[in-house]
Amino acid sequence: MKYFALILAIISSTAYAESYHFEGRWLTFGPNFQYHFGGTNPGFGWGLEIGYWNLREQDDGSFEMSYGIDVGFENIQKQKYWYTEAQIGTPVIGVSMGPVFTKGSQGIDIGMQGSGWIGAFAYLDLRMREMKIGSMDYSPGLFLRGACMSPDEYY
Repeated sequence: MKYFALILAIISSTAYAESYHFEGRWLTFGPNFQYHFGGTNPGFGWGLEIGYWNLREQDDGSFEMSYGIDVGFENIQKQKYWYTEAQIGTPVIGVSMGPVFTKGSQGIDIGMQGSGWIGAFAYLDLRMREMKIGSMDYSPGLFLRGACMSPDEYY
């Protein structure tokens, strides 16, 4: 496991360092670990997320606000959640918001969640999720991301 983490860290840091020299489309992927408090399902959770980013470089070499989308799942105390979020910012710092789904006692429950993050290949994250009106779940956490990038010249 420690070798997998080391390889992920090296690949991620290399991908991030190289990608800041030109604009392009990114795919990010990796696990997340959160502690949930409040709401109806407190405790530790883990999951997996895949994201797409469209990163744009300005003429002076700086980066403008970019956009993306992610999909993922999370497992908290044997309760599974599936979500998708629209993202703004960059893969290094940003915010996102979107619907979240889980199987409830009478079918599929739908809620909303939002996240904010900062990091490079290891991120600090704060997620807020509301599955029922008035029942907010706050989830600070850590997630790891690998990244692969394709410059615009290939499109």
